[in-house]
Amino acid sequence: MRRKPLRLLPYVDRLALAVDDDGCGFEPDSVSSDGMHFGLVGMRERVAKLGGTLELKSTLSIGTSITVHIPRNKRSKNGTPFRNLNS
Repeated sequence: MRRKPLRLLPYVDRLALAVDDDGCGFEPDSVSSDGMHFGLVGMRERVAKLGGTLELKSTLSIGTSITVHIPRNKRSKNGTPFRNLNS
């Protein structure tokens, strides 16, 4: 398996962080929070606290791609302002 470099993609309204690999991949629909797959659940929860989204694409025998989108200049769910990401 080869990991490709992380990519930070700046957009006007959001930042995106993307990572992918050419590993064995998996069936995303088969992953649940059944006590065995806390990694993806935890990532989704952390991204949601930042007001963002997590996009997951995976194909068996091909690899996996994860892209996180975080809005710029938003507040966290507890009302604390995020650091200005435009500067």
